[in-house]
Amino acid sequence: MSSTIFDPYLQRARRLSWASLILAILAVLPYLCWLIWTTYNILLSTPSEEIFAFLISLESPMNFLGSFSVWGCFSGLLFGLFSLLTGWSALRQLDPGEGPAERQRVTIAFILSSLAILSHFFFLFLRPWEF
Repeated sequence: MSSTIFDPYLQRARRLSWASLILAILAVLPYLCWLIWTTYNILLSTPSEEIFAFLISLESPMNFLGSFSVWGCFSGLLFGLFSLLTGWSALRQLDPGEGPAERQRVTIAFILSSLAILSHFFFLFLRPWEF
C-alpha cells in the first residue's frame, strides 16, 4: 500500500476540493434555474413578438423567484466566495505534483465560482435591466 493513501494532508485536500466544487455548483444554481425557466417560457410563446416582449419584460435575471431574486444573488455571491476560500485551502494542503484530481476539481470550482461571482455582482449591483 502506498503511503499517500493515509496522508492526512491529501485526505483533507480531497475533502476540501469536493466541498469547493459543491459550493461552486450551488453558486451557479440560481442562473441554471433562470436559464431553464426562460427557455421554458420562450418555448411556450411561439410568435417572435411574444418572445421579444417576454425578454424585454424581465426585470431581473431571476424574476421568477419574485422577492427571492436579491437573496438568490447574495447567496450566489456567498457560495462563490466560500468556494474560492475552500479551494484555496485545498491547494495549500497539497505539495507540488501531488493530488492531480484534487487540483482539477479545484480548478473547475475556481472557474465556476469566478463566473458566478462576476455574474451575481453584475446583476445585483449594476442592474443592467435599468439602462
